[in-house]
Amino acid sequence: MRARQQRVFVNGLLNFSTITTVLMVGFVSAGLMSLNQTVHMILDEDPHWGTLLDNLHVTYGLKRHGIGRRRLTEAARELVQRRPADRRFYLWVLAKNTAAQAFYTVCGGTRVETTLRKPFPGGGRALSHRIAWPDAAVLVSTVSRGG
Repeated sequence: MRARQQRVFVNGLLNFSTITTVLMVGFVSAGLMSLNQTVHMILDEDPHWGTLLDNLHVTYGLKRHGIGRRRLTEAARELVQRRPADRRFYLWVLAKNTAAQAFYTVCGGTRVETTLRKPFPGGGRALSHRIAWPDAAVLVSTVSRGG
């Protein structure tokens, strides 16, 4: 059996003692975990843009298999449940990551800001775009309808 056919995708949700941080974990390859399979949400992080989705990554070899869309949708669904009155969310994407920008646009995100951000591993700064969704429920319903 091929390695790709042997992959297992399982979802989990880890709750912390704080009510403002949620870490959603996707386990790939029968239970191995890395930051490449997590979505970190900081609820109510920004008074204007809402909840921050951080570290929405998919390992290169697993791209174009629906994992990113599932992770984004699961995060949106979790936000709708935890914050029914304020379902706004956003994330940052590097300006040079045009593939991710196109993906977020297809998923209903809108680029609302561009800025030089820091710090990054090893130091330095990078041009980044803020991608925002005004209502996580819209993303969840769009995906549920097959959009």
